[in-house]
Amino acid sequence: MRLYTLYDVRTPLAPTSLAQWESMRQDLLENLRFSSSIDLLKSDTPLQPRIFGAVEYPGFVVEKVILQSLPGFYVAGNLYRPRDTGKKYPAILNPHGHWEYGRVDTDPLGRLPQRCANLAMRGMVAFIYDMVGWCDSRQIDHNAYLPEFDAWNFSHFALQLNNGIKALDFVSSLPYVDNARIGCTGCSGGGTQTWFLAALDERIRAAAPINMVSAYMQGGCGCENAPFLRTKYCSVDYAMCIAPRPMFLAASDGDWTAHSREVEFPAVQRVYDLYGASERLETFYRSAPHCYDKPTRERAYAFFCRVFGLDDPHPEEIDLEIDPKSLLIGDLRPYVAKDGFIEGEEQLFEAVKGIMRANLNRLGASEREELARRVFPEIPSEKLDIPYIFEDPDSLSTIHLGTCPGNYDTTGIKHLHAYNYGWDTLRVCALRALIKEHPGRTLIASGKSAFLAGLAAKLAGHKNVLLTDPIMEDLDIPGIELIRHSSIPPLL
Repeated sequence: MRLYTLYDVRTPLAPTSLAQWESMRQDLLENLRFSSSIDLLKSDTPLQPRIFGAVEYPGFVVEKVILQSLPGFYVAGNLYRPRDTGKKYPAILNPHGHWEYGRVDTDPLGRLPQRCANLAMRGMVAFIYDMVGWCDSRQIDHNAYLPEFDAWNFSHFALQLNNGIKALDFVSSLPYVDNARIGCTGCSGGGTQTWFLAALDERIRAAAPINMVSAYMQGGCGCENAPFLRTKYCSVDYAMCIAPRPMFLAASDGDWTAHSREVEFPAVQRVYDLYGASERLETFYRSAPHCYDKPTRERAYAFFCRVFGLDDPHPEEIDLEIDPKSLLIGDLRPYVAKDGFIEGEEQLFEAVKGIMRANLNRLGASEREELARRVFPEIPSEKLDIPYIFEDPDSLSTIHLGTCPGNYDTTGIKHLHAYNYGWDTLRVCALRALIKEHPGRTLIASGKSAFLAGLAAKLAGHKNVLLTDPIMEDLDIPGIELIRHSSIPPLL
């Protein structure tokens, strides 16, 4: 098994025919849906949008927005729109990325409020919304993680992608937005969210991922990665899925997109050429650091005006001052329902498990088995990190499993689970290999180790497992006395 590191150079796909690419694209999107568990997060949670605090500027208005993306879990943002709401306008989503001050950052390398204002002054509606744990959206920390996330194939990436879909639902619901003209743009982590959201949801008709599509770096945060997401594919491959819709792809020589003219641009262009839509891909390369700076922003404004049929009245970016403090909301609780307001990752995870369990229970047996096979594929594994003891083969012929350790990094790779497989996947694969190596022995375990051993035994067709401490009622593995562990989804 290859454990990819953050900066391992990946080779983008190189399809030679449209039919070959369409097959690849289908697998890419299936893998995106699987690795993000985005379909298992679907619920009838109402958005309950709150739009308030309008401030008028020459030519546009800025409002504050709060959306509910999961029960009791909210996303805050700002809506920049033209003053006249009696017409239909294109809309641009703006996931912001890891700027120090998030959606209100005024660093010249990004100037996020000014970017959104300039889109509005050109006749577009711009909605910029928080990343999880940023600005006003602080119900959980940005890097919140529980070891049990892996068992449910849930990740911060999934949460961020779900928030993006809800943001898209929101702008689509505005009476003055033309749903046939919705775009998305962001830099860095916002660029990552841009291409994944656009690949997944074709309501995004044009996309501008800035300084992030790279074969040389795959995103350094859990909000940009999930287990299984990049086991076969890299960022460039997923960005290709936007074709043949218009895309503006920017890069610079000061970050990991430095090779774009030789590697990433030609790889993406190849797919547009297969569609006969080469003119729909616009690329921009310059000498600059990792940024969404003024020259790049101006090219992006022109791109969206062109593809959405707007006459750009401003050939250059308009310089204006917007007080960042005026854009912030603060504590969200006074503006939302008091009952069920989530505080902390444990409460959020309980809500997520309820939604995912309900969706899993709607699947047929074959669908559940296929999902389980994907979560726990038979892969070469490293040494099992659960301690085990062999009994004397002349007596009990047993293997006693120890306790699952914490998820620690033994390889020096940050976010190991994000680039390959979840920790629980690695453990199940190693346990399956252990069982196959010693088919005559009985496995004895308790706690989470027992649950994982039960899965491994099921997948290996091995029934000599004694698992203790039952505490869960909605999961059965036929032929095995299985631990009931409250953190495990009913996959098998």
